[in-house]
Amino acid sequence: MASSRSSPAILFTLSLSIAGSAAAADEGAEARAERLAPVAVTATRSAQPIADLLADLTVIDAAEIARAGVHGLAELLQRQAGVEIARNGGPASVSGVFIRGANRGQTLVLVDGQRVGSASTGATTLEAIPLEAIERIEILRGPASSLYGADAIGGVIQIFTRAAAPRRGEPERRLRVARDARDQRRGRGQRGTAAPRAAGGGGGQRGLQRGVQSRGLRLQPGPRRLCQPQRDLRPGAAAGRRP
Repeated sequence: MASSRSSPAILFTLSLSIAGSAAAADEGAEARAERLAPVAVTATRSAQPIADLLADLTVIDAAEIARAGVHGLAELLQRQAGVEIARNGGPASVSGVFIRGANRGQTLVLVDGQRVGSASTGATTLEAIPLEAIERIEILRGPASSLYGADAIGGVIQIFTRAAAPRRGEPERRLRVARDARDQRRGRGQRGTAAPRAAGGGGGQRGLQRGVQSRGLRLQPGPRRLCQPQRDLRPGAAAGRRP
């Protein structure tokens, strides 16, 4: 009889234990979800959850860049709502970026928080920033002069580059080759560890701009650096090496 009386108490204790474990698991899952919530920094210049932002902000991550199937940064940005690109010439020429109809001098382009546009024209050489070096892009539409100055009246485009390999000595290799219907060919390669890192690229295009080519290779001493061609682009052939 004693064992029959204790059975309900044991079952009640087990049910409370299971319920408590389930509640703790739910709380842990919610806490992990909060910690892993995507954040952005361009809208407020500090890390804020994207879901809490009131600004018109678009985030393009590395996976989306890989799926886009574009040749360069200018083509990727031109696909975004409210963004227009005006090129002053052929491939790798200086590009004007316009957000919501603002002048190109009123759209700020940042790379890891640093201004990269021309101080005189406001244009940016977007082709000098390889897609393989980009981790994430944040596009802020609308006035941001209170945070970034008069050159951000139209908006801000901030590009975050990839970090180097997680551990020193661990190699990182990337290779990308593309060719389209217009016989435009591009190739980019990247290899490096935490420091230094090297990257290079080459390409050509036939047709109205026959013979436009670029080649380059440059060593970078730090773990987060952009890789820029070391030769100028000229119709017909690559120019001489920069000093």
